Amino acid sequence: MIKLNMKSLELNFYGIKVFIECDSGLADKLSLDFSYFKNDPASVLVDGVTVNITASADNGIIPPPPAKRFKFKVHDFAFFDSDGVRHVEYGERGMGEYDFSQEKGRLSSRDPGLLHELAYLMILSRVGEILDRHGVHRVHALGGSLNRMGFLVVMPQGGGKTTLGLGLLDIAGFALFSDDAPLVTGSGKIYPFPVRIGVNKKDEIKVPAGFVGKMERRKFGEKSLIDIEYYKNRIAVPGMCSLILFAKRGGKNAPTIHRVGALTGFWYLFKPLILGIGVPQVIEYFIRFDFLDIISKIRILYSRSAAVVKLVSNSKLAALTLSDDAKVNASFVADYITRVKP
Repeated sequence: MIKLNMKSLELNFYGIKVFIECDSGLADKLSLDFSYFKNDPASVLVDGVTVNITASADNGIIPPPPAKRFKFKVHDFAFFDSDGVRHVEYGERGMGEYDFSQEKGRLSSRDPGLLHELAYLMILSRVGEILDRHGVHRVHALGGSLNRMGFLVVMPQGGGKTTLGLGLLDIAGFALFSDDAPLVTGSGKIYPFPVRIGVNKKDEIKVPAGFVGKMERRKFGEKSLIDIEYYKNRIAVPGMCSLILFAKRGGKNAPTIHRVGALTGFWYLFKPLILGIGVPQVIEYFIRFDFLDIISKIRILYSRSAAVVKLVSNSKLAALTLSDDAKVNASFVADYITRVKP
C-alpha cells in the first residue's frame, strides 16, 4: 500500500465529528467544500457521534471471497454486505466500504476526481442520516433570511434555486441558510447548512474567478462550485421559518404569487422533505436490509412528516411563478417577503 502526503481533516456538523484521512490534495478540496464546518458549531444538535473516513489512491480495500457476495446492482455501481460491513464497487474505477455500527468508512480510487466525489457524498450521506435520527432534517429547497425572517423556496431539481439565491445575495438584509439543503427541525426552526454552491456557466461569470472551483461528477460531468468564502459573511443565523414559497418557472411573463393552504403545502413538501428527494444522499451508504434499520427509517419518515406539519402550520404559504429575468425575480421575492408579517 502506498500512502503519500496523507493529511488529517476534522469537521464538526453540529456536534457530529467527522475525521478524514486522505492525501493533501483531497483534503484541500474537502476543506473548501465544508469550510463552514471546520470550526466548532454555534449550536450542538447531536452529541457523542464520531465518523471516521479514510480515502486513498491505493488498493487497500479488499472485497470478501465471492462465496459471501450477494450483489445489488444500481446503475454504475454494485454493493453487498459481508460480516456487517457494506462493500461497494464503482466498476473498475473505485471501491468503498462502510461499517455502520462503528461509523467507519474507507474509499479507494486512483481517479482523484472520483475519489473527491465519493468522499464528499459519503460524508453528506452519513451526516445526513445521523441528523435525521436526531430530528434534524435536510430539505431540498433554498433557505434564506431577509431582515431575520426565515423562509424556504421549494422548487424542482434544476428549477433555479441557486440563481434566485445568488440574486438575493445582492439585496441588503439577505442571508443564506443554504441554496440547496438547509436543515429544519420539528419545532419549525431552520439551521444553516452551507456547502460550496454548484452553478451553471451563466451564474459562474457573476462571481470573481478566485472563488470558483470545479468538481468532477460520474453522471453529470464537471460542475463549477462557488467557495463558501465568497458569501461567508452572509450566512444566516438559526431562526424560525415564517414563510414557504412553492416556486416554478413561468417564462417571459412577470412573476406572480398567491397564497395556498396547508394541504397544498404538505403535498409540495412531501418529496423534498419527507422522501428527501434532491438532497445529497446515496443509497449505498443509507439503505440497509435488517429489521432494526427498517424501524429506524420508519422513525425518520415519521420525524420528517412531523417537521412538515409544524412548518406548514407555523408558516405563511404561497405559490410563486418566476419570470426569465433573475434580477426581477430576486427583487420581487424580496419585496413580497418584506410585506409578509411573521
